[in-house]
Amino acid sequence: MDYMLLVNNIKKYCDPFKSYVWRNLDRPITRKEIKESLSKEKDKILKGYNFLLQSFDENERIGHILRIAYFSICGWKDSISIDVGIPNFCNVNWFVIDGNHRLAAAIFRRDEEMLVNFSGSIEFGKELGLYVEKVTVDRMVELVDTIK
Repeated sequence: MDYMLLVNNIKKYCDPFKSYVWRNLDRPITRKEIKESLSKEKDKILKGYNFLLQSFDENERIGHILRIAYFSICGWKDSISIDVGIPNFCNVNWFVIDGNHRLAAAIFRRDEEMLVNFSGSIEFGKELGLYVEKVTVDRMVELVDTIK
């Protein structure tokens, strides 16, 4: 189910700028790297997704940086997916299943909230401060309109 969650609350547990999110990288990506790519590579970033895929083939680190930069500029319409697990049954260390680049972009842009497909225990999510609200159709339309 999709919910609006506060980015800072997700960041408390899953901060792609402080953690080893992407395998094969020797250190976390930094905000400085995103800023530099936006100033040096903005035209290339705006070429879109095919350029980003080529970047991964050439240099995986640069590919991740450019993808975050792309989402920082262009935004996204779909939710990220997180799973907090179920206490005493299934513990999860990193909640983000899909959407680490979008989360990094939201953190980079200092977005207040983002759309999240939430899995796992709602009660545990509330304890963690992650659960906020169920998204209504009107709220979803409002969010999509802000991206356009």
